[in-house]
Amino acid sequence: FGLVAQPGDERTFSLDYGPLHLAVLDDSASADDRAAQGQWLDADLGATAQPWKVLGHHMPAYSSCTTHGSDEDLRELWSTVAERHGVQVDFTGHNHNYERSVPLNGGLEVLPGEGTVYVVSAGAGADLYGNDMGQPFTEVAAVTEHYVIATIDGDTMEVVARDLAGNEIDRFTVPR
Repeated sequence: FGLVAQPGDERTFSLDYGPLHLAVLDDSASADDRAAQGQWLDADLGATAQPWKVLGHHMPAYSSCTTHGSDEDLRELWSTVAERHGVQVDFTGHNHNYERSVPLNGGLEVLPGEGTVYVVSAGAGADLYGNDMGQPFTEVAAVTEHYVIATIDGDTMEVVARDLAGNEIDRFTVPR
């Protein structure tokens, strides 16, 4: 918290940047606080008119990582809210690898633009973790150090993941 001041209590907040509404949650909190944040998220997403909605937090609701995997409590508390309000992408970390889900709504694969894409981006220098590619929600996974850049242009968001040598790991487009 000493490096960059965030809005509000710095743990749970949202902000608008151009057409983007970004909601940030603190999943290291207690179960009661996670539930309260789910209620906050429902009100926050319900109040925004921004065409692009992105969620950011630490632990993934959907992940095929063999070390930590999915946080099913967050899936129930936050993913249902995000999907109901049309969040296009949920960016998380925690699992030291790269992973992208198929578009999901209610835990089921849907057409692009009809659900939320879950991206795990946590390959930034610590020991890397493996993936179980047998999970039905996993579209792409890579065990490598990497970075991700998302660009919004009108009715599309393009997300590109690259390894540290600049090689493309994944590229996908999210329609609005």
